[in-house]
Amino acid sequence: MTELLSPAEAVAHAARLSQASFIPFCPSVSSSEMGGVLAKHDIKMVEFESQPSAISAAIGASAIGRRVFVPIASPQS
Repeated sequence: MTELLSPAEAVAHAARLSQASFIPFCPSVSSSEMGGVLAKHDIKMVEFESQPSAISAAIGASAIGRRVFVPIASPQS
């Protein structure tokens, strides 16, 4: 029997597979579940105050050659 993952578990699995060395994270209502699951799997994250700050940090880290994974979710309609 195939086990289905929750969206947050799928994100954590993708983060592990990507072997990212930098994960900027912005705690918000829509992405807090992802952050909790990522932390549960011992994936190191750097917390930022806003999504634009997290994206800016990701762009900078990527520019110097770091592998980046950004767990940002938009609210569902």
